[in-house]
Amino acid sequence: MTEIDTQIVDSIHKAQADKKAIIGAKVTLKKLRAGALDKIFLASNVAEVLEEDITYYASMTNIEVIKLPALAEELSIVCKKPFFITVIGIAK
Repeated sequence: MTEIDTQIVDSIHKAQADKKAIIGAKVTLKKLRAGALDKIFLASNVAEVLEEDITYYASMTNIEVIKLPALAEELSIVCKKPFFITVIGIAK
């Protein structure tokens, strides 16, 4: 299991508590196109096409994209979800 920076884990937990965490690629892309996100976290094993789409739209709206060293399985543990998570958006 890869070590995720504790600041990142804390920011994800805080976003979840504040109901600002957007989990999933489809919803994150929709919010990204609308400019409603502050930052996006990607798992290290995110699909290359999805990563390209997200970085493209994020560059247009100046939203920070952070690729984590963690796998999707590890992000699901951080978020306490029973499914793999490759993309997490943080709403404004």
